[in-house]
Amino acid sequence: MNWIGAGRIKIAASAVGSSQYLLDLATDYARDRETFGKPIGHRQGISFQLADLATDIEQVRQLYRYAAWKIDSGKRARKEESMAKLRGAQLNNDAADVAMQVYGGAGFMKDTPIERQYRSARVLRIFEGTDEIQKRTIARELI
Repeated sequence: MNWIGAGRIKIAASAVGSSQYLLDLATDYARDRETFGKPIGHRQGISFQLADLATDIEQVRQLYRYAAWKIDSGKRARKEESMAKLRGAQLNNDAADVAMQVYGGAGFMKDTPIERQYRSARVLRIFEGTDEIQKRTIARELI
């Protein structure tokens, strides 16, 4: 099981990087796209989604770093590895969804990176153990 933990942390780190990329794309689009005379990013419906996503990204970033620190310190980190992988995979799916919402119909077009990221995000919830496996591992470590 030791080797799988490193894979789970890598998935969490990858998910954070991909989610940050999606947030950056959505933020740039929200800054540039105007409706009714002002950028859509000035509207709460968009800006609050971006703020929540930025907060979630930082939480998962800190979680996978904590798991890595525990491993580097020679401590058991199975629970934290699974937590980071679970939340990272969920985060990436949420980030793809937020970016798609901000872009609207334009995000669904195959020539945008949003559409590809949206499809790719789903597989992270399967690699190195499904969400349910992560929850089982977390629960076992707690009990």
